[in-house]
Amino acid sequence: MAERKYRIHPAIGIARLGDADRDDGDFFFVGPEIPGTWPNFDTQTRRFNAFKSNGRIRPQAARFRIFEYEKGADGKFHPIGEVTLDDHRVSQITWTVHVANRKASFCKFEGQNGALANPLFSDYTPERMRNSQIKGIDQRRNLLELDPGPKTIKGGEAGIKDFAIDRPPLPIKTLGQIRSTPSGQLIFVGGKGTSHFDSSIGRSDGGAPGEIVDYANNDSWFDDIADGPVEASIVVDGVSHQAEGAWVLVGPPDFVPTIRSYRSMYDTLVDLIVRELPIPAEDGLFAGALSDIAAMKADFRADGSMPTFRPSFTRHIYPILSSIANLWRIYARSSAPLTNFHAILDPAAYAILGGPASNPNARKQIFDRLRNPRQLLDPTNPVQASAMPQTLGDYYGNANGRGGPSDPAFFHSVSEVQYALLRAWKDGRFDADWQGVPLPSSIITPEGLDRAALENVSGGAFFPGIEASWFFAKAQAYRAPFRIAKGMVAGKVPIPVTAGQPAEAFDLRLEAGAFSQQMALPWQADFLDCRSEPHSFGGQTRKIAWWPVQRPGEVFAEANPIRRLEWARHPDDTLFGGEHLAMVKEWSTLGFITETNGKLFEVERSTPLVG
Repeated sequence: MAERKYRIHPAIGIARLGDADRDDGDFFFVGPEIPGTWPNFDTQTRRFNAFKSNGRIRPQAARFRIFEYEKGADGKFHPIGEVTLDDHRVSQITWTVHVANRKASFCKFEGQNGALANPLFSDYTPERMRNSQIKGIDQRRNLLELDPGPKTIKGGEAGIKDFAIDRPPLPIKTLGQIRSTPSGQLIFVGGKGTSHFDSSIGRSDGGAPGEIVDYANNDSWFDDIADGPVEASIVVDGVSHQAEGAWVLVGPPDFVPTIRSYRSMYDTLVDLIVRELPIPAEDGLFAGALSDIAAMKADFRADGSMPTFRPSFTRHIYPILSSIANLWRIYARSSAPLTNFHAILDPAAYAILGGPASNPNARKQIFDRLRNPRQLLDPTNPVQASAMPQTLGDYYGNANGRGGPSDPAFFHSVSEVQYALLRAWKDGRFDADWQGVPLPSSIITPEGLDRAALENVSGGAFFPGIEASWFFAKAQAYRAPFRIAKGMVAGKVPIPVTAGQPAEAFDLRLEAGAFSQQMALPWQADFLDCRSEPHSFGGQTRKIAWWPVQRPGEVFAEANPIRRLEWARHPDDTLFGGEHLAMVKEWSTLGFITETNGKLFEVERSTPLVG
């Protein structure tokens, strides 16, 4: 009999917060499972389903499936299909999930500080930990961490298992729940977006009780964002197997589901695979559906070039260009007239960019505007303020002896692999295969699940990011492409101790809460502050964005389609300004940006609800 193994997909699942009433059986929707599809989009009606229920946001759930792999004559394991309880060979599926929130006990987020240390984070001092007034590892875990422990559910089992939190006086009651489909798939639903403070633990950051004084680090505050491992065992023909594990990551809502980032998390992790991660010799995906990644890895050179690889315009170039075609609808780079500053990227004109009659001058015009990611590595290089993308970067703040507006990495860029693909396209070394916007597949595949989840996640800048920060993009976090190295020690973190006591530190293991702990606390603080910012370079002032494809800056409402409005505004249209507490309370009143008659408009704005 052929050798077989089992893997969970997506390898990294993405759930998103939502405060909709959970007594409603239809309170959530499942995130994208096919590449090129939008969250909560009905492919039959060609319309988005409602993102809110009774004025509150429906959370995006992550669905996990188990796939069977068989070892072929080439010695590699290739997927042969999903296994469910509908298969007569399968008698049992058991899922175990463990998510936690460890933000309040972790390092303060300080940009790229900790990223170059070996081990990671080991250059921090106890005074630079959040809530440093709480001393000792046991006390910090008891008071500052929200960890409901692992939960287990049988495939096909009715009901839910809740990651319940009982931490007075916090109103946070859950980090999420798991449930199963009748066929045995797992569905994970994240938290409700609740943030609050505990004044009894005091503050070391100078803030008053309940005050938010920083975009990322606020002592005594807690929220319900979480992450952690997803595991499964499966009984096939009476034999029990442990499936290769996955991870679930919870982020804020994606308020612009119609646009993916020019550099998605999938792009960032492909870049990591090509440049740093080995591809397991037995992984058949990289000899099949992901063979282009293997080919890029084989061709990538130390100088950042790929001299022979030929990208497909439709597969490799179009996703980058199309992601910014509608950016002007959610981000105003200046107070100039309401013009489309990315008109050349309209897919209607792509014949001259990616078709058989592709125009080299048009390709060069676009490429020459792009910021070279290698230029960001050396802080002595000049700042390219007018280059694309017009987004802020990893060295927005000072860290590791560099950073700030005089640093080239004050701005963000496409990845090194993306830039190499775009260079090949500019030079004419590509497959000019454009025949129109490609239709998404209708088939669920393991590699498609991995990609669909991550291509709707921001792949930078990591300051700190939207769904995850720079720790998530480090090679130390992975045991194989897209697979988190659960249990591995990836860093060393100091522990505040009482004066006179010996220094303490703990090994940073890849466990529940490992990635969400690096994010802003509470999450709404950064979500308010990460709007577009005016900056002056060379006598010209322009607005530079953060992550407008998840958190828009300026939008158009259907009721007034020619006037830009600040997205983060109260229901009466007055600005939130610096009102962090307003974002904590009213975040679910904000609108989603979806397509209507070919244009992007803000929809589903709602008024504050009591409770």
